Amino acid sequence: MITHVVIFTWNDGVTAAQVDGVRQALDRMAGDLGHLATISHGPDLVLRAGNGDYALVARFATVDDWHRYQAEPRHKDVVATHIVPIQASRLTAQFETAGASDD
Repeated sequence: MITHVVIFTWNDGVTAAQVDGVRQALDRMAGDLGHLATISHGPDLVLRAGNGDYALVARFATVDDWHRYQAEPRHKDVVATHIVPIQASRLTAQFETAGASDD
């Protein structure tokens, strides 16, 4: 399995409605992509100072599936329409795990 992690920091002044728009768009997109094994995402709970504002963790069966996700027009549209306009910064990492039961 390939695990893809993204941490977003939003621009100052981002509204709850904009963040909810990100959540809804990601949920809609995830339901349409068969090569996406799992996806979890949501706003930070602010349990620790210095965290990002929003996190996403997606899992893929293969590296090829991750590449297909990156090239997927629906993914690109969610990023361009809902994320880039409110994003101050983004940090990503991908790593390999043995399987779905390794959470």
